[in-house]
Amino acid sequence: MYKEHIAFETPVDSTVIWRYMDFDKFESLLEDQAIYFLNFKRFEDHFEGLYPFSNWKHFHDVIMQQKWYDLENPDNPVLTLELVKRIGRHFKENFDKPYPFEEWKLIYESDNWGRNTDIRVLFELVELMEAHISWQYLKGGNFINCWSGGERESSKMWKNFTTEGKGVCIKSSVKRLKECFAEDGEYGVRIGTVIYIDYLTDYLPPDKNAYYIFTHKDREHDYEKEVRVYVLEEGRECRNKKNIYVPVSLGTLIEKIYISPTADEHLLNDVKAITEKHNLKKEVLLSDLRN
Repeated sequence: MYKEHIAFETPVDSTVIWRYMDFDKFESLLEDQAIYFLNFKRFEDHFEGLYPFSNWKHFHDVIMQQKWYDLENPDNPVLTLELVKRIGRHFKENFDKPYPFEEWKLIYESDNWGRNTDIRVLFELVELMEAHISWQYLKGGNFINCWSGGERESSKMWKNFTTEGKGVCIKSSVKRLKECFAEDGEYGVRIGTVIYIDYLTDYLPPDKNAYYIFTHKDREHDYEKEVRVYVLEEGRECRNKKNIYVPVSLGTLIEKIYISPTADEHLLNDVKAITEKHNLKKEVLLSDLRN
């Protein structure tokens, strides 16, 4: 069932949302009668789950203010590299998300803000801090299902999230999404709007909201107008799950079904046939973006 959560900005009920997918995933949705939630650690975008680069610059500044380093001899830090590695290994045993440190290293060197610090030790500390934060907030397992907001279809979403000629899109609303989950279901779900920031210049106060790393994305994705559905699981065994399926009422969830603007009549007929097979009485339409 849907549950409110102070950490997530849930859109108003009337917000229109869209779920883009290929036909095979649409077919699976109807067969499973359940929504697919991917483990957050499996997301392909390597900035997902990370604090912005400015957070690490701030962390560096704190290190320097605390004089954890011998400023007269930056190659000889007070906090030894071996100690950092030893602590870091402890967290890494329980957390396997990759980090784009090589990209940050290039920015670091070009920006020159860390020239007085031993970069090897700095990045060990950054990795330790990131692993620690992520371990604290991801240890229970976080699973996400993604939708796109907007009154109309999006040509970019069709292009980037479906295969040409094979795309299907569900039109729904936040109200329908809230109500499609069973009241006595195994999982509680939360819904929140994604906020887009510049991951190189913006700063997220880590003490304000532990879930900031889930609710923010880099500005290059702002065309997605993403609305996320979250399942926040507890327990060590959840961390190794790749995904989970949450049962829903498809009749409640789905308002209309649209066919890709690049698809032909065959896909339209296939979608109509599969909806009839599963007794899903919903209108199936050609995309409004079709030429």
